[in-house]
Formats: sequence, structure tokens, C-alpha cells
Amino acid sequence: MATQSPLGFEDITGPLTRPLSAAWQDLPPAWRALCEGLDAHAAAIARKVDADAKSGTVAPARPFRAFELVAPQDVRLVVIGQDPYPRPGDATGLAFCSLKGIPASMRNVYKAFETHLPGFSRPRIADLEPWARQGVLLLNVALTVRQGEIGSHMKVGWQDWTMGVVRALYRTRVDAGQDVPVAWLWGKPAQEFFDATVAGLPVPAERVLRSRHPSNDFKQEFVQQAAAHLARLQELLDPPIRW
Repeated sequence: MATQSPLGFEDITGPLTRPLSAAWQDLPPAWRALCEGLDAHAAAIARKVDADAKSGTVAPARPFRAFELVAPQDVRLVVIGQDPYPRPGDATGLAFCSLKGIPASMRNVYKAFETHLPGFSRPRIADLEPWARQGVLLLNVALTVRQGEIGSHMKVGWQDWTMGVVRALYRTRVDAGQDVPVAWLWGKPAQEFFDATVAGLPVPAERVLRSRHPSNDFKQEFVQQAAAHLARLQELLDPPIRW
């Protein structure tokens, strides 16, 4: 597994205090190798994000933290979000993760775990770093956001870059004759992103789990669907994820 020096709370949840062009250096070498051919996308994103940072506050402090915590060869499960939480102090660099409480989406995820995983106890905060260290890539489509403005960086070019990285991850496994990571896709946007990303690659259907998004799950559809998905993950992932 990838390693990371201990970081303080502000190092994770604070704003981006340096140019994104400098923050790219946080991307571990193994991931950089997968990003060959994406340099033009990276440069264009950095120009737009750095320009935006001159008139507002951009988060999170470590946009590439999802890649810092798990090496590409260790990724076993991919979970895709849209963009970082916009409220100051909420974004952590990991999709769906919060060190200040439990966001609405994760409340329903934990409800599903409580329902279907005997002995599971809901934590105080949705700190998902332990998932990442077990091989879960918690990836947002856009890795930055202007604080206070949800979706504000969805159109600065991040999607092309993240699609390129995920496609390279899956293509590398396919070319090596290895199992591709399982994808657990919460909601239509994540499913559409993934389908476009791996189009043309022989990704087995049994390694792609699709459910409704856990936020606003008033009919408990996500909770119900999670029963089969958690059982499937138990079969596919060895050792299983310790949720």
C-alpha cells in the first residue's frame, strides 16, 4: 500500500494554499507514470484553478490525497464522487469523506452497513482513510472546488484528466491479464462517468456494481441494494474490506 507522512487536521481540511501547478508534485510516481499523455490537461486545469484561487478560496489542501493513500497496483475497489464538499473545512481529498461529522450520503451508507453487516457500529465521523489504505480509490471527478460553490470546478477540465487516469488504471490491469478493480457506482453520474471511461475495455459486468445514490434515499433503495452488493464485494475482494 502507498504510505503517507502523518498530516494534521488543517493539512487535510484546510484550503489549497499553494498553486495547483505545485500541488501536482504530491502525485506519487506510480500514478504519474499512468498519467503520461495527460500533461496538457493537467497544465490547463492548473491555469484555471490557480486563476480562480486569486479571487476566491479553493479546496481541499491536498487535491491528490486519494492517490497518495493507495498505489495503483493496490487499488481493489473504485468509488466515484462528483466534487469535494464546498463548505469550508469539509473537503478532505477523498470522495465522501468528512472529518467534521457524517454527510447525508454517508449516513445512508452507514445505515446500509448497520442493516447488512452484523456487528457494524456507526463511527462518529466519516473518516474514510482506513478504506483507502485497504485499496479503495475514493475519487471525485473534479478534485478541487471553490469554497461555498458546489460544482464550481466541474468544468475546468478535471473530468478529462480523471477519466484518463482511471482508464489507464483499468487498461494496465487488462493488458497484464489481471483482475480489474471492482467499481461500486453510486448514482447515475458516477455510472455514466465510469461507462465512458472504460468504453471498449473488457471489464466484466460482475465487477461493476450499480446502485442509486445514497443521498436523499427516502425509499431506502440504496440500503436495499447494498445487501447484494456487500455480499458480492465479500466474494470478490480477498481479504474483504474492513468497513
